[in-house]
Amino acid sequence: MVNEVRETMRRRTRDQWLTLFADADVCLTPVNDLDAALSDPHARARGVVVLDGRDAYIAPPDAAVRPAPALGADTEAVLEEAGIDRAARERLRRDRIV
Repeated sequence: MVNEVRETMRRRTRDQWLTLFADADVCLTPVNDLDAALSDPHARARGVVVLDGRDAYIAPPDAAVRPAPALGADTEAVLEEAGIDRAARERLRRDRIV
């Protein structure tokens, strides 16, 4: 079945498929490469395209954009949020598990 679908999809371009299904009540959207995603009018209107100097990327709307934390920087908070009590967290650190 997968091979049949693959062969069928190869018979038309992405834009031809989009045109063919434009008026159909189906969930269909193109898979964009990065350049197309960054220039997409809908993405820009939603404010999810972030331009940071030379870099550009897609971020969730209203997301706090910050660099990734250092390795282990959030460990205590994550363990606490997971319900691991203080004594257990200390044991995990002592045993070099975290």
